[in-house]
Amino acid sequence: MDENKKTMLLYIGIIILAITCFYLLFSIYHDDHDSGTVQQIERDISGAEQHQQSAIDRLGKLSDDIGTTASEVGGISDSVGGSAAEIGSTAERIGADQARIATSARLIAEGQGIIRDIQESNQQKNKPTKD
Repeated sequence: MDENKKTMLLYIGIIILAITCFYLLFSIYHDDHDSGTVQQIERDISGAEQHQQSAIDRLGKLSDDIGTTASEVGGISDSVGGSAAEIGSTAERIGADQARIATSARLIAEGQGIIRDIQESNQQKNKPTKD
């Protein structure tokens, strides 16, 4: 046989032997520690259940907090809506007041024009005439 083939067969034999030894050691260790492994698994499951319940409790509290926050946001939204309505009403009153002011200013200007006309008319009447 070729030297390379012998070396390859030797390596394959060593690998098979190592795998067999590992398997045997693992099964012996596994058989000796079965009861400990089951107890460990039960402890792990119990711990996971406790963590899960704790997470559920926290989620319930968060849900309650979100409900409270949503209620508060609704109240704020209602307040903002009321304020917007009041601002709209105030703007309408300001517009009406501005229209009344413009009308008053026009009437005052007309009144002043009438008074000027009357004063001029009186001055014309009171002027001595040259005859």
